[in-house]
Amino acid sequence: MPVLLSGWLMRCGTCLKIRNMMKNRVFVFVLLVSLSFSACNFRQDSGVKEQSSQSDTTGVWLGKGKEAVKPVNAIAIPGNSASVDLSRIRNGIAAAQKGEYKEALKHFDEAIEEDPTNVHFRYYRVEAYMSLKQYDKAQEDMAYIDRFNPDLEHFHALKGRYFNAQQQFLPAYHEFRLATQSDPNDAVAWDSKGAAAMNVMKLREAMEAFNKAIDLNPRMASAYYNRGLLFANNQDFNRAVEDLSYSIELEPGNAQAYVNRGNTYFMMKSYALAEQDYLQAVALDPENWLPYNGLGSTCKANGDNAQAILYYTRAMEKNPKATNPIYNRGLAYFANGERNKACADWEKAKLMGVSQAQKWLDMYCK
Repeated sequence: MPVLLSGWLMRCGTCLKIRNMMKNRVFVFVLLVSLSFSACNFRQDSGVKEQSSQSDTTGVWLGKGKEAVKPVNAIAIPGNSASVDLSRIRNGIAAAQKGEYKEALKHFDEAIEEDPTNVHFRYYRVEAYMSLKQYDKAQEDMAYIDRFNPDLEHFHALKGRYFNAQQQFLPAYHEFRLATQSDPNDAVAWDSKGAAAMNVMKLREAMEAFNKAIDLNPRMASAYYNRGLLFANNQDFNRAVEDLSYSIELEPGNAQAYVNRGNTYFMMKSYALAEQDYLQAVALDPENWLPYNGLGSTCKANGDNAQAILYYTRAMEKNPKATNPIYNRGLAYFANGERNKACADWEKAKLMGVSQAQKWLDMYCK
């Protein structure tokens, strides 16, 4: 099931400036990653490899959607009286754009203390609460807005993001539908609706929404990213690569785009290209477990089981709760002739809810 990536101010000018500052460092990181982790031993005859006959799960996660988010200052900043100091709100917005959400909350709290009935101020505070994952407090302010001004501009989209964070995907989809009805020319709302539709498996509606978002804003990186995931889900891998590549061109700092393009190349059995994307993802986001899992699968598909084991282990270190790496490492251990270690990994995977592990336990671990 697709899962949305949400975040606040992901498309703000400040964030883009930071990404531009990082561009010159990317190649250094890639070099360091290459030195730290040996690449798989690809044969030189072809960049496209046949998948190993050993059954494998790749850990591919092609449904990780990315929800575009409006800048917080997209709505007006009215006060209910001339006595309200709007500089508090502006200072809060400035702090939020720097990622200083606790500082932003202080300013928003002060503004609400002066004007407790101002729903716009509460809207901004909800954004800050959600960025800090303080969802209970966010819900209190949302309930106030819902009571006194449920048609506040962009409020449906805000509620959609809240429901996504709570993994309540159907209510999120409903709110994003209302957001596009309130403003049919809002490309961000259409993109968010498409991502929400993916979560509830309304894939045709998702495609229509992404197409609409791109029509309204042909340079919206997240819309191409999300549509690329949908193409991959539909096994239209060439179009998936095309969309994900353009998303990367528009937003080169998005590590998740490299992960998912790498996943797509993997499904196309273009393992050398997949490896390049996973390494770039590691360079951009070294704490993300997904590219290490992908690197493990590219190595295993090429028969380099020892290196695959190292990559899967690193993925597990980054996220001990992830189930794919431990199951996959069991397969790599087995292919490497280390049955006892394979059985131990499959037993752990089974306890973590990986149903496929039982098959291997029954066949080889009695």
